[in-house]
Amino acid sequence: MRRALIPLLGAPWLVREKGHIYIEVLIMALPAALQRRLVLAVVLACIAVAATLAWYGGAITLQDFASNEKDVRSFDMPRWMLMASMPLSFGMMALEFLRLLVRRESPYR
Repeated sequence: MRRALIPLLGAPWLVREKGHIYIEVLIMALPAALQRRLVLAVVLACIAVAATLAWYGGAITLQDFASNEKDVRSFDMPRWMLMASMPLSFGMMALEFLRLLVRRESPYR
């Protein structure tokens, strides 16, 4: 999980910068009306997935906190501290996708 901290915390920034969502080849091959529908479907799916993972990560983090779970590797550390980046990251990604939806922006450059 420690190796996942940097990618998890960098992912919301990538959503904001439109840096890692890429099905543009498929999008460009479609008519304009279908492009808008597909982009809307992709953004809604991204919101749903990110929000679900944020909720699940939050539940695990709270469970680990309540049970005082430890992660034993090179040094003992409360497991909730490792897991806390998951709901934070996916929650921020869900908000970034929601921001795109509200502003009616495409997630593509």
